[in-house]
Amino acid sequence: MKKQAVAFLLLFTVLGLAACSKKDDQLGGSGPDNISKQFSYVMGLEIVGTLGKLETVTLDREAFLKGINDALDGNPPMLSPLQMQTVKAIVSEQERALRNKQIMALAEKNLKEQKAFLEQNRKKKGVVVTKSGLQYVVLKKGDGPRPGPTDIVKINMIGKLLDGTVFDSTYQRGGPVWVRVKGTIPAWEEALTLMNVGSKYRIFIPSKLAHGKKGNFMEGGIIGPNAMLIMDIELLEIKKDKSAS
Repeated sequence: MKKQAVAFLLLFTVLGLAACSKKDDQLGGSGPDNISKQFSYVMGLEIVGTLGKLETVTLDREAFLKGINDALDGNPPMLSPLQMQTVKAIVSEQERALRNKQIMALAEKNLKEQKAFLEQNRKKKGVVVTKSGLQYVVLKKGDGPRPGPTDIVKINMIGKLLDGTVFDSTYQRGGPVWVRVKGTIPAWEEALTLMNVGSKYRIFIPSKLAHGKKGNFMEGGIIGPNAMLIMDIELLEIKKDKSAS
Protein backbone atom coordinates (compact mmCIF):
# COMPACT_ATOMS: atom_id res chain seq x y z
CA MET A 1 0.00 0.00 0.00
CA LYS A 2 2.85 2.37 0.78
CA LYS A 3 4.32 1.89 -2.71
CA GLN A 4 0.89 2.40 -4.25
CA ALA A 5 0.39 5.60 -2.30
CA VAL A 6 3.73 6.93 -3.53
CA ALA A 7 2.80 6.08 -7.12
CA PHE A 8 -0.58 7.76 -6.75
CA LEU A 9 1.07 10.86 -5.27
CA LEU A 10 3.45 11.10 -8.20
CA LEU A 11 0.61 10.71 -10.68
CA PHE A 12 -1.42 13.36 -8.90
CA THR A 13 1.54 15.76 -9.08
CA VAL A 14 2.02 15.41 -12.82
CA LEU A 15 -1.69 15.67 -13.58
CA GLY A 16 -1.94 18.82 -11.52
CA LEU A 17 0.99 20.32 -13.39
CA ALA A 18 -0.46 19.36 -16.76
CA ALA A 19 -3.69 21.16 -15.90
CA CYS A 20 -1.94 24.50 -15.50
CA SER A 21 -2.34 26.92 -18.40
CA LYS A 22 1.24 28.11 -18.03
CA LYS A 23 4.46 26.26 -17.27
CA ASP A 24 5.31 26.31 -13.59
CA ASP A 25 8.58 28.19 -13.31
CA GLN A 26 9.16 26.59 -9.91
CA LEU A 27 10.24 23.39 -11.68
CA GLY A 28 13.50 25.15 -12.49
CA GLY A 29 16.49 25.38 -10.16
CA SER A 30 18.40 22.79 -8.20
CA GLY A 31 17.32 23.35 -4.60
CA PRO A 32 15.90 20.50 -2.49
CA ASP A 33 12.30 21.59 -3.03
CA ASN A 34 12.75 21.91 -6.78
CA ILE A 35 14.54 18.57 -7.01
CA SER A 36 11.56 16.93 -5.31
CA LYS A 37 9.16 18.61 -7.71
CA GLN A 38 11.26 17.71 -10.73
CA PHE A 39 11.57 14.11 -9.58
CA SER A 40 7.83 13.90 -9.00
CA TYR A 41 7.17 15.38 -12.42
CA VAL A 42 9.52 12.98 -14.19
CA MET A 43 8.15 9.94 -12.36
CA GLY A 44 4.62 11.04 -13.11
CA LEU A 45 5.40 11.30 -16.80
CA GLU A 46 6.99 7.86 -16.82
CA ILE A 47 4.12 6.17 -14.97
CA VAL A 48 1.43 7.71 -17.15
CA GLY A 49 3.58 6.98 -20.20
CA THR A 50 3.71 3.32 -19.23
CA LEU A 51 -0.07 3.17 -18.90
CA GLY A 52 -0.37 4.82 -22.30
CA LYS A 53 1.42 1.87 -23.92
CA LEU A 54 -1.50 -0.43 -23.18
CA GLU A 55 -3.33 -1.22 -26.41
CA THR A 56 -6.47 -3.02 -25.24
CA VAL A 57 -7.79 -0.43 -22.78
CA THR A 58 -8.22 3.34 -22.80
CA LEU A 59 -7.42 5.25 -19.65
CA ASP A 60 -10.63 6.72 -18.21
CA ARG A 61 -9.55 10.09 -16.84
CA GLU A 62 -12.48 10.45 -14.42
CA ALA A 63 -12.05 6.98 -12.92
CA PHE A 64 -8.29 7.42 -12.88
CA LEU A 65 -8.48 10.66 -10.90
CA LYS A 66 -11.09 9.11 -8.59
CA GLY A 67 -8.63 6.35 -7.73
CA ILE A 68 -5.86 8.86 -7.05
CA ASN A 69 -8.06 11.04 -4.85
CA ASP A 70 -9.39 8.07 -2.88
CA ALA A 71 -5.83 6.90 -2.22
CA LEU A 72 -4.68 10.38 -1.18
CA ASP A 73 -7.73 11.00 1.01
CA GLY A 74 -7.63 7.56 2.61
CA ASN A 75 -11.08 6.62 1.29
CA PRO A 76 -11.96 2.93 1.05
CA PRO A 77 -11.51 1.53 -2.48
CA MET A 78 -14.64 1.18 -4.62
CA LEU A 79 -13.49 -2.30 -5.64
CA SER A 80 -12.62 -5.23 -3.42
CA PRO A 81 -9.07 -6.66 -3.47
CA LEU A 82 -10.39 -9.62 -5.47
CA GLN A 83 -12.07 -7.34 -8.00
CA MET A 84 -8.91 -5.28 -8.40
CA GLN A 85 -6.81 -8.40 -8.87
CA THR A 86 -9.32 -9.77 -11.38
CA VAL A 87 -9.49 -6.65 -13.55
CA LYS A 88 -5.69 -6.41 -13.68
CA ALA A 89 -5.51 -10.07 -14.70
CA ILE A 90 -8.08 -9.50 -17.45
CA VAL A 91 -6.16 -6.57 -18.92
CA SER A 92 -2.88 -8.47 -18.65
CA GLU A 93 -4.38 -11.41 -20.54
CA GLN A 94 -5.84 -9.10 -23.19
CA GLU A 95 -2.44 -7.49 -23.74
CA ARG A 96 -0.72 -10.88 -23.91
CA ALA A 97 -3.23 -12.22 -26.44
CA LEU A 98 -2.89 -9.12 -28.63
CA ARG A 99 0.89 -9.31 -28.46
CA ASN A 100 0.86 -12.97 -29.51
CA LYS A 101 -1.47 -12.16 -32.39
CA GLN A 102 0.84 -9.39 -33.56
CA ILE A 103 3.89 -11.65 -33.30
CA MET A 104 2.19 -14.39 -35.32
CA ALA A 105 1.20 -11.92 -38.03
CA LEU A 106 4.75 -10.54 -38.17
CA ALA A 107 6.23 -14.04 -38.30
CA GLU A 108 4.01 -14.92 -41.26
CA LYS A 109 4.89 -11.68 -43.05
CA ASN A 110 8.63 -12.13 -42.49
CA LEU A 111 8.55 -15.74 -43.68
CA LYS A 112 6.72 -14.80 -46.87
CA GLU A 113 9.14 -11.96 -47.61
CA GLN A 114 12.28 -14.01 -47.01
CA LYS A 115 11.06 -16.86 -49.22
CA ALA A 116 10.45 -14.44 -52.08
CA PHE A 117 13.84 -12.77 -51.57
CA LEU A 118 15.86 -15.96 -51.32
CA GLU A 119 14.17 -17.47 -54.37
CA GLN A 120 15.20 -14.49 -56.50
CA ASN A 121 18.60 -14.02 -54.87
CA ARG A 122 19.76 -17.57 -55.59
CA LYS A 123 19.49 -16.85 -59.31
CA LYS A 124 21.93 -13.95 -59.19
CA LYS A 125 25.47 -14.29 -60.54
CA GLY A 126 28.02 -15.27 -57.91
CA VAL A 127 25.51 -16.46 -55.32
CA VAL A 128 26.36 -19.86 -53.83
CA VAL A 129 23.62 -21.91 -52.15
CA THR A 130 24.60 -24.60 -49.63
CA LYS A 131 22.63 -27.71 -48.67
CA SER A 132 21.36 -26.00 -45.53
CA GLY A 133 19.83 -23.16 -47.55
CA LEU A 134 22.50 -20.61 -46.65
CA GLN A 135 23.36 -18.27 -49.51
CA TYR A 136 26.59 -16.33 -49.83
CA VAL A 137 28.69 -14.20 -52.15
CA VAL A 138 32.48 -13.94 -51.94
CA LEU A 139 33.29 -10.24 -51.81
CA LYS A 140 37.01 -10.81 -51.27
CA LYS A 141 38.90 -14.09 -51.45
CA GLY A 142 41.58 -14.62 -48.82
CA ASP A 143 44.45 -17.09 -48.99
CA GLY A 144 44.91 -17.84 -45.30
CA PRO A 145 43.82 -20.92 -43.35
CA ARG A 146 40.23 -21.86 -42.58
CA PRO A 147 38.96 -22.07 -39.01
CA GLY A 148 37.59 -25.23 -37.50
CA PRO A 149 34.40 -25.55 -35.43
CA THR A 150 36.31 -25.23 -32.14
CA ASP A 151 38.45 -22.23 -33.13
CA ILE A 152 38.09 -18.62 -32.05
CA VAL A 153 38.09 -16.06 -34.85
CA LYS A 154 38.63 -12.32 -35.13
CA ILE A 155 36.10 -10.69 -37.42
CA ASN A 156 34.61 -7.48 -38.64
CA MET A 157 30.93 -7.63 -39.45
CA ILE A 158 27.82 -5.66 -40.18
CA GLY A 159 24.39 -7.23 -39.86
CA LYS A 160 21.21 -5.98 -41.49
CA LEU A 161 17.58 -6.95 -41.69
CA LEU A 162 15.93 -7.49 -45.04
CA ASP A 163 14.77 -3.86 -45.12
CA GLY A 164 18.34 -2.62 -44.64
CA THR A 165 18.07 -1.80 -40.94
CA VAL A 166 21.43 -2.31 -39.21
CA PHE A 167 21.07 -4.38 -36.03
CA ASP A 168 24.77 -4.83 -35.25
CA SER A 169 28.12 -3.61 -36.54
CA THR A 170 31.65 -3.99 -35.25
CA TYR A 171 32.50 -0.79 -37.12
CA GLN A 172 30.03 1.09 -34.94
CA ARG A 173 31.20 -0.72 -31.80
CA GLY A 174 34.83 0.27 -32.17
CA GLY A 175 36.50 -2.46 -34.18
CA PRO A 176 36.91 -6.21 -34.72
CA VAL A 177 35.72 -8.76 -32.17
CA TRP A 178 36.74 -12.28 -31.21
CA VAL A 179 34.01 -14.93 -31.37
CA ARG A 180 33.87 -18.69 -31.04
CA VAL A 181 32.87 -20.45 -34.23
CA LYS A 182 30.89 -23.03 -32.32
CA GLY A 183 28.03 -21.64 -30.28
CA THR A 184 27.04 -18.85 -32.66
CA ILE A 185 23.97 -19.09 -34.87
CA PRO A 186 24.06 -22.07 -37.30
CA ALA A 187 24.65 -19.82 -40.33
CA TRP A 188 27.76 -18.35 -38.74
CA GLU A 189 29.19 -21.76 -37.88
CA GLU A 190 28.73 -22.87 -41.47
CA ALA A 191 29.93 -19.69 -43.17
CA LEU A 192 33.00 -19.13 -41.00
CA THR A 193 34.32 -22.64 -41.67
CA LEU A 194 34.05 -21.97 -45.42
CA MET A 195 36.13 -18.80 -45.23
CA ASN A 196 39.88 -18.35 -45.46
CA VAL A 197 41.61 -15.70 -43.39
CA GLY A 198 41.52 -12.50 -45.41
CA SER A 199 38.17 -13.33 -46.96
CA LYS A 200 35.05 -11.22 -46.86
CA TYR A 201 31.66 -12.82 -47.47
CA ARG A 202 28.14 -11.51 -47.71
CA ILE A 203 25.83 -14.15 -46.30
CA PHE A 204 22.08 -14.32 -46.73
CA ILE A 205 20.66 -16.14 -43.74
CA PRO A 206 17.24 -17.82 -43.67
CA SER A 207 15.56 -17.44 -40.30
CA LYS A 208 15.86 -21.18 -39.64
CA LEU A 209 19.65 -20.70 -39.58
CA ALA A 210 19.45 -17.58 -37.41
CA HIS A 211 16.95 -16.93 -34.60
CA GLY A 212 13.94 -18.77 -35.98
CA LYS A 213 10.35 -18.16 -34.94
CA LYS A 214 11.31 -16.53 -31.65
CA GLY A 215 13.51 -13.81 -33.10
CA ASN A 216 16.08 -12.12 -30.91
CA PHE A 217 14.83 -9.10 -29.06
CA MET A 218 18.16 -8.77 -27.22
CA GLU A 219 19.76 -7.35 -30.35
CA GLY A 220 18.29 -3.89 -30.11
CA GLY A 221 14.82 -5.31 -30.00
CA ILE A 222 14.52 -5.42 -33.79
CA ILE A 223 15.18 -9.01 -34.92
CA GLY A 224 11.62 -10.21 -35.16
CA PRO A 225 10.17 -13.71 -35.56
CA ASN A 226 11.20 -15.45 -38.80
CA ALA A 227 13.46 -12.52 -39.70
CA MET A 228 16.17 -13.32 -42.23
CA LEU A 229 19.51 -11.59 -41.89
CA ILE A 230 22.07 -10.25 -44.35
CA MET A 231 25.60 -10.03 -42.99
CA ASP A 232 28.98 -8.97 -44.32
CA ILE A 233 31.71 -10.86 -42.47
CA GLU A 234 35.45 -10.33 -42.83
CA LEU A 235 37.69 -13.03 -41.34
CA LEU A 236 40.85 -11.44 -39.96
CA GLU A 237 42.55 -13.98 -37.72
CA ILE A 238 42.22 -17.44 -36.17
CA LYS A 239 43.16 -18.50 -32.67
CA LYS A 240 43.01 -22.05 -31.38
CA ASP A 241 40.79 -22.63 -28.38
CA LYS A 242 43.11 -24.36 -25.90
CA SER A 243 40.22 -25.42 -23.71
CA ALA A 244 38.89 -27.54 -26.59
CA SER A 245 42.09 -29.62 -26.73
